[in-house]
Amino acid sequence: MRNCAARVLTATYAVALLVALAGCATRPPPADDPNVLFAQGRYEEGLQQLKKLSDENPRNVEYRVNYEARREGAVTQLTARADTALRQGRLTDAEKAFGQIVSIDPSNQNAVSGLATVSSQRRHRDLLQQAEKLLKAGSASDVAQAAEITRTVLAENAGNKEARSLNTRISEHRAKAARPAEQQLAAAFRKPITLEFRDAPLKSVFDMISRVSGLNFFFDKDVRADLRATILARNTSIEDAVKILLATNQLERKVLNENSVLIYPNTPQKLKEYQSLTIRTFYLVNADVKAVSNTLKTILKTRDLVIDERLGLIVMRDTPEAIRLAERLIALQDMGDSEVMLEVEVLEVARSRLLELGIRWPSQVSFEILPTPDTVTVNTLRNLNSETIGVTIGPTTLNARRDDTDGALLANPRIRVRNREKARFVIGERVPVITTTATSTGFVSDSVS
Repeated sequence: MRNCAARVLTATYAVALLVALAGCATRPPPADDPNVLFAQGRYEEGLQQLKKLSDENPRNVEYRVNYEARREGAVTQLTARADTALRQGRLTDAEKAFGQIVSIDPSNQNAVSGLATVSSQRRHRDLLQQAEKLLKAGSASDVAQAAEITRTVLAENAGNKEARSLNTRISEHRAKAARPAEQQLAAAFRKPITLEFRDAPLKSVFDMISRVSGLNFFFDKDVRADLRATILARNTSIEDAVKILLATNQLERKVLNENSVLIYPNTPQKLKEYQSLTIRTFYLVNADVKAVSNTLKTILKTRDLVIDERLGLIVMRDTPEAIRLAERLIALQDMGDSEVMLEVEVLEVARSRLLELGIRWPSQVSFEILPTPDTVTVNTLRNLNSETIGVTIGPTTLNARRDDTDGALLANPRIRVRNREKARFVIGERVPVITTTATSTGFVSDSVS
C-alpha cells in the first residue's frame, strides 16, 4: 500500500509539472517585448527597449548588433512604406512614416526631404482644388486665375500629374470658348445629303448644299471660277461631302459663325492668312526637350516652337489640330523610366572564427612518473615501465554553437538606378599621404596629397 501511495503521489507531481510547463509555454510575451512592438509597427518603442538592453549590458556585443540591425531594418521598411504612400498620393501615411524615420534617425536626409515634399504636395493639392473650383465657375476671369495657379504649381513641380491634367482641361476649355461657331456648325454638318453631279461647276454644287442645309458659303477672290467637280454620294453627311469637294480641288475652309463657311485656296500664304492659331505650353518631366522639339518639327512641320531646357517646357504656336497631335506625341515620349532601389552592405568579416566550430582536439600530451618521488635517481629511471608512467592529455572541447561577432559594417549605401543606366558608387575615405623631398643643400620640404 505504501508503494502504491508513493506511485500515485509521483504521478500527481508529474501531472502538476506538465500543467505548469504547459502554462509557461502558452503564456503570452510581455507587452513591452521588442518583437511584439516591432510586429505592431511601434518601431520607436521597440528600439528604445533594445537600446536599453544594450546600455545595461555594454559588454554584450549581441545586444548592440541586434539593435543596429533592427534600426536599419526599421528605416528600410518605413522608407519603402513612405515612398509607396507618396507615389499613391496618401500624404498623411507618407508623413507619418517619414516622421517615424526622423524620430529613429534624425540625420536621415531622405526622410527630412520627404517631409518637405509632403508639405509641398499638400500645399499644391490645396491650390489645385482652388483652381478646380475656379474652372468650374467658367467665367473668363476665373479661368485665367485657375491657369495662373496651375502655372505656379507646375513651375515648382513640373511632374505633378494633377496640375498637368488641369492645365490640359483649361486649354481645352479656352479652345472650346474660342470656337463656339464650330460647335454650333457641327449639328448642321451631321445632316445627311445625296449629291449626284458630273463635271458640274463647283460653286453650283455648294449652292445645292446651301439650299439643303441652310449654310452660307463664301469664296475667296483667289478661288478659280472654272473649278468643276464630280461627286456621287448617297445619304452621306454634309461634312464628309464638303471635305471631299475641298480635297479634290485643293481648297480649305474656315468657319466664320454658326451658319457661315469661308472657302479659300489651300496655299501656304492663304493658310497663314486664314487659319486660327493656338498657343500651348507643354511641361516635360522625363523626356529631353530638344529631342521632343525635333520630333514636333519633323512630323508636324511646326515652325513656331520655343523651348526652355532649364524649366523643361515647350511653347508651341500652331493650329488646334496640330496642337492635339502634339499632345499625343508628347504623351508617348514623356514617359518615366523604371527604377530600382539597391541596398548594398559592405562588411568586414574575420574568417578565422569559422575554424572554431566543431571539436577542439587536445594540443599537448605530458608524461610523469607514478608515484611521483621526491628525488629521481638513475635506478628509478631504469625501472620505468608502463605501470609507473602516467600520461596527462589536454581537454577535448566540442563547440556545437558559436556566436560570430567579428564583423564590421563598413557602409550601407542605397543606390537608385534607372533603366538602361549604370550605377557607380565609391566607398572609402580620404587619407593624407605625406611626401618628403630633400635636396643636396639640405633643404627638406613636405607635401600632402
